[in-house]
Amino acid sequence: MGGLDSESIMNSHKIVTIAFSIGMMLTAMSGCLSATDSQEPNPATELQDWNVYHAASLSELPMCDGVHEGRLYYVSGTSSFHACDTGQWVEIDITGPAGPQGEAGPQGEAGPQGEAG
Repeated sequence: MGGLDSESIMNSHKIVTIAFSIGMMLTAMSGCLSATDSQEPNPATELQDWNVYHAASLSELPMCDGVHEGRLYYVSGTSSFHACDTGQWVEIDITGPAGPQGEAGPQGEAGPQGEAG
């Protein structure tokens, strides 16, 4: 019976090892070799139109009816936001709570001596 010598066994192990290594490298690089690169926006992170409208004063706000229900208006005359909610304009408070008092700053430089009175 013709047995395999140790050199033949070593050569076949080398071939298997090299083939396995090449296969692993190709598998790792398969993501880099993609023919198409999708640049479609992610719908979860895409910003939607907020439909924020503008009015110069409160009197310029339109009638709060079914057409305007849910709309948000910035009123520049009062620097405020108003939303149409169930038939009436409601001011939306967007200011957060007041923060803690800050530390006192350093003493400023003394000004020039004033005129005698």
